[in-house]
Amino acid sequence: MERSLRDQRAEQRTRTLGEGPLVRVLVSMSLPGIAGMTVNAFYNVTDSAFIGRLGTAQIGAVAVVFPLLTLVSAVGLTFGVGAASYISRCLGAGRREEASRTATVALTGTILCSIVFSLAAYRYLEPLLFALGASETVLPYARSYAEVFLFGASAIMLKQCLAHCIRAEGAARYSMAGLILGAVLNIILDPILIFVFDLGIAGAAYATVISQTVAVLFLSVHYVRGRSYIHVGPRALKPDATILREVIGNGGPLFFRLLLEAVAFSIVNSFARPFGDAALGAVGILFRVLLFASFPVYGFGQGYGPVVGYNYGAKFYDRLMRTVKLGYVWSSMYACTVAVLIVAFAPWIMRVFTTDPDVIEIGTWGLRVVHAVFPLFGLQTIALFTCQALGKSKPAYFIGISRQGLFLIPVVFLLSELFGLSGVIASQAVADVLTALVGVVFLVSTTRFLHRERDAGGSL
Repeated sequence: MERSLRDQRAEQRTRTLGEGPLVRVLVSMSLPGIAGMTVNAFYNVTDSAFIGRLGTAQIGAVAVVFPLLTLVSAVGLTFGVGAASYISRCLGAGRREEASRTATVALTGTILCSIVFSLAAYRYLEPLLFALGASETVLPYARSYAEVFLFGASAIMLKQCLAHCIRAEGAARYSMAGLILGAVLNIILDPILIFVFDLGIAGAAYATVISQTVAVLFLSVHYVRGRSYIHVGPRALKPDATILREVIGNGGPLFFRLLLEAVAFSIVNSFARPFGDAALGAVGILFRVLLFASFPVYGFGQGYGPVVGYNYGAKFYDRLMRTVKLGYVWSSMYACTVAVLIVAFAPWIMRVFTTDPDVIEIGTWGLRVVHAVFPLFGLQTIALFTCQALGKSKPAYFIGISRQGLFLIPVVFLLSELFGLSGVIASQAVADVLTALVGVVFLVSTTRFLHRERDAGGSL
């Protein structure tokens, strides 16, 4: 009886995605994601601020390891986002068993990939760090941080995957709680392990490993104690071509986007390295602040995606198109507000991370240039989340590789040759403008596609 009541409550929570008041549903689904990602972004910023007190070389070390952090997140997000897209559509279409199998396959794939990733990175760590832009002075600190961090890579990947699978069935608040728990614990442990226990930059890595492991244990309770509408376990581990295609197809665009971000960050680091540790440190801070500004948009997209996917699966096309419109409007309003604030307060933001005047000067200019075009970020990101939620993997792939692959990598080669360090930093702004143009094209094509689906009676 108790299990039946839990199932009924879970089913009602899931059905709300297609039946509740749209603005309220979108807000209730998105706020937990925004809160979770904002707290995680705050953790990234405070982590950098604490490390920045250790010295300029340590700031540079964080910049060097940052692409590895991005790759670790990319693996977990690939399985999590890919599974969430299909889970929400399955639940909208009433295919609960298939949703359960999808979550189980995604979590199993995450575990296997995390083991392979960590072993490979350990094996080639030092040449890998050089390739990511480490200088001779920065390398010891980068290695100290990376060795500990890679030990906990599995926990970081699993946290990402679990959070998305749980959110896909409508349990956004529980997903948020797990993300916030991990981030807050990390913030608490950072100064204790870095300064009190005198572990230096390795202390920051230990704080990350411990906090993310606790977050995984917390999120796992959702399935272990039967709170979920879908079921995860060995009996549900029945991968088939459709599930694998959906998970990899819909999560793949985000993976390639983050993979290209990691490659682009390493290339930017390599081009900044000849200008000294101050330039390398400033670039590292710049990208951390950019991520801080970006994370709430990603958080909104995490709640927005299941609403889009469920209503598409249920063929509620008018409601679906209203959701897409709200997604673009709300994300763009946020991006405009943040851009104004960061451009206005750039010098004070840099002083949070360092007292080195050279780092502050370079970083202030970089923050203003990059965030001057940040209002366009919401448009390009929601275009990606919309395509993923609808199961349109090909356009999602194209959007995913545009920002850091098609545009940033060639632009940084060109502008660095023409303008030196200024060109290296400005390349991100140019790439964002070009990617926004791609987002506009897909906004128009997606709207037309949904109108055709609705007029044709919604055959999936």
